[in-house]
Amino acid sequence: MFRILAHLVCRWPWAILGIWAVTAIWVGTVAPVWESAVQDEDVRFLPPDSLSVQGLQLMEQAFPREVFGSRLVLVVHRPDRPLSDDDYALVDKLAMALERLRQARPELAISACTTYRHPLVGARLTSQDRRCTIVNVPLGSPFLALRTAESVDAIEEVVGKELAGSVQPPEVYLTGHAGIGRDLTRAALRSLDHTTWATIGLVVVILLFIYRSPGLAALPLVAVSLAVWLSLNVLSLLSHCLHFQLLNVTRVFVIVVLFGAGTDYCLFLLSRYREEYERQGDHREAVRRSVRRVGAVLFASGAMIVAGLAAMGLAEFAKLRYTGPAIAVTLVVALAACLTLVPAIMCVCSPRVLFWPGRGREHRGETCAGPWSWLARAVVRHPHWMVAGCFLSLGPLAIYGAGVRYSYDFIHELPPMASSKRGLECIRRHFVPGEIGPLTVLLRSAQDWRGTSGQRHLQELSRRIRQVAAVAEVRSVIAPLGEPHAVAEGPKAWVAGLTHKLFQKAVQEYFLSQVGDRFVTRLEIVFRNDPFAEESVHALLQIRELVQRWTAQAGVDAFALFGVTPNIYDFAQVHEQDRATLRWIILTSVGLILLGLLRRPILVAFLLVSVLASYFATIGAAELLARFFLNTPAGEVNWKVPFFLFTIVLAVGEDYNVFLIARVQEETRRRPVADAVQYALARTGGTISCCGLIMAGTFATLMLCPLTTLIQLGMALACGVLLETFVVRPLLVPAFLVVCARVQALWREGSAVAPLSTEIEDTRQAA
Repeated sequence: MFRILAHLVCRWPWAILGIWAVTAIWVGTVAPVWESAVQDEDVRFLPPDSLSVQGLQLMEQAFPREVFGSRLVLVVHRPDRPLSDDDYALVDKLAMALERLRQARPELAISACTTYRHPLVGARLTSQDRRCTIVNVPLGSPFLALRTAESVDAIEEVVGKELAGSVQPPEVYLTGHAGIGRDLTRAALRSLDHTTWATIGLVVVILLFIYRSPGLAALPLVAVSLAVWLSLNVLSLLSHCLHFQLLNVTRVFVIVVLFGAGTDYCLFLLSRYREEYERQGDHREAVRRSVRRVGAVLFASGAMIVAGLAAMGLAEFAKLRYTGPAIAVTLVVALAACLTLVPAIMCVCSPRVLFWPGRGREHRGETCAGPWSWLARAVVRHPHWMVAGCFLSLGPLAIYGAGVRYSYDFIHELPPMASSKRGLECIRRHFVPGEIGPLTVLLRSAQDWRGTSGQRHLQELSRRIRQVAAVAEVRSVIAPLGEPHAVAEGPKAWVAGLTHKLFQKAVQEYFLSQVGDRFVTRLEIVFRNDPFAEESVHALLQIRELVQRWTAQAGVDAFALFGVTPNIYDFAQVHEQDRATLRWIILTSVGLILLGLLRRPILVAFLLVSVLASYFATIGAAELLARFFLNTPAGEVNWKVPFFLFTIVLAVGEDYNVFLIARVQEETRRRPVADAVQYALARTGGTISCCGLIMAGTFATLMLCPLTTLIQLGMALACGVLLETFVVRPLLVPAFLVVCARVQALWREGSAVAPLSTEIEDTRQAA
């Protein structure tokens, strides 16, 4: 197959370039703008049987006007004195300005805000020391949606204008899960520009260092840049035609992965071209032989990464189900560009252009002298010590990494000076942190909750929930302002001025509803910690268990939980299940590809075990680095790290191993296995190491992002690739090949050692 491909590309290079040009123009014309194709983050990304999804469904039925995607909290704060009448007047002006914004721009999905004047909860929105008051602004979009970021930005602009007209205004922060989501989204979008230019700059510097020729350095850069641009437009087109959902962070991963993997593919092709050109001096024949010889290996290596990412399409969590296959599609485009576009450009350019300012033929490239030759001899002479040393060095880190926990706290991802994080710290000083996202418990029953029996049951349930240590307050129709704390009398609060009848009517409208012939009530539970905290999640599980036991006694038909904390819990549960399932699926798919390529089960099993050891060692190293440099909690890494790290390290590590073993396969036709391993390692060591440095460097650009998650992920990916590049591939794998050859020789009582495998060469010759 690759013999035919090489012939077509070298015979009609201008036709290949024309096809790429027409395709790029057509896709760029018909594809929608990326921002319009991105789908919003939503609780419906979770499976239908999740707590938060079931809670959302009952909430929409019973309290449709109270359902909102996220909540923005405006924190008005005086650090040195209580709020004055002018400060409360400013809060009133902010409320009126937000109401005008809501009416003028309905597309922002801003609901009516709640201030200290609210008849039910207004008294709870001012701190006891009178130094802080909060304004709740419900939004119709989820907290990580682009629309939420747009709404929060518009509100921030309105707040800024009002503060500009005040003399000595108080501090005002925008927080809540909508504010946190906006800051996360803004940081992710800003990181896109940083990672893009840093990645391009890094690739240019490394390519110029390797080739010292602008022509050869520009070739991978042009091909990969076109592949990235075309891939993003293809994804936008797929989202429009096939309703394929795109996410905000997908574009960051596409750029980083494609510049790393795509440049690696081009480097392997160019390295083989240079070697063939030095041997024969025929430019087009060197291009043809390069495509024919490395095409199968490039295809297999690309197939492993694509298979691993495509396997994420089986995840329960929809974000992973769409992100993995999306990156896989872009890798297919990059691989096609490497096997067709790059050799076509090489064919239409003369060697003088490619090698300028050198002359090409005189540039000897890799030789069998130098540090890689010395290392190859050491590996072949002492293979047992190399295998033992690698496992002993990776073992402690791998054991430590296997016990690392995974964190789902979004607040820790934010940079310290983010407005939402500073506002949350202010709330923690003056309020119960759980006020930014109370847990809602929905109860559906045939009995009317306004009756004596219903209120008695609610009183008993509230008493049980208050016994949970992490619960600060329980609000219900029988205790709308919560217990056991007394009602705080905020300035100008309306509670004292309302008649008892109007107050009770407002309470019943807020806490009671009817769906068909069933009566629904809700309880609001305020945690002592913020709703993202691990303590709040543990309290949620206790509340779910005790409510489940209580419903059997009270004759309640059904109950549901709604809020940020159930969403975080479902998020963690689904990811734990997906991680356990996808790990085996990805491992099996990559193993089958290796088995089909190498046809040696023992060697394939060893390669998988070595990469698994590298993966767990990388997790341990990433946790230690994050703890010392990012001040993350001990024994924890962010949940994104294991998902992408496992796929990338497994696929990239096997990529490099396949390139090495394929060269060993080729050399075993002419020399014994030990000599073939030594020659192949010396010959390919420099190229594969440069590829590893490029891949690690592109992943390391994620560390320029302001988000702790992406910093930790970039750190982990870079560590994983470096371990594969400078430990597993040059030391462990070739040493194991030599050990196997010696064992095989002893087994055959000194007879000639058969080649490790000849299937790859047979396949190439048949093609």
